[in-house]
Amino acid sequence: MDLDLHVLTPADEEIWYAEPVDSSGGSLDVDCYCGSCEQGGNENVFWDYTGARPPAGAYTVGVFYYGYCQELDPPPVSTYTLRILESGREVFAETGELGPDGSTVHDHTWGG
Repeated sequence: MDLDLHVLTPADEEIWYAEPVDSSGGSLDVDCYCGSCEQGGNENVFWDYTGARPPAGAYTVGVFYYGYCQELDPPPVSTYTLRILESGREVFAETGELGPDGSTVHDHTWGG
């Protein structure tokens, strides 16, 4: 399966596989397509602790079921874990399953 991470920033910029970097320095590390990543299916959006800081404000963080990698009937579901870290500390975690056209979205406020 191919799940994609999207982050909508307070400046209304979306960080995702088609736009992996925003103007504040937020960055998607990798687009894991169908298990093609060495570290597994993990995608991360981050701001470098030594430089860019995430702007304060409201964020929307989502995981979207983009597609599946083999023709299977019915299309399979995929398990995800969405985690939000602030300064290395987990402040939100959710695990679930997504099927075709499925998504999960979480609103988060960062104080900066």
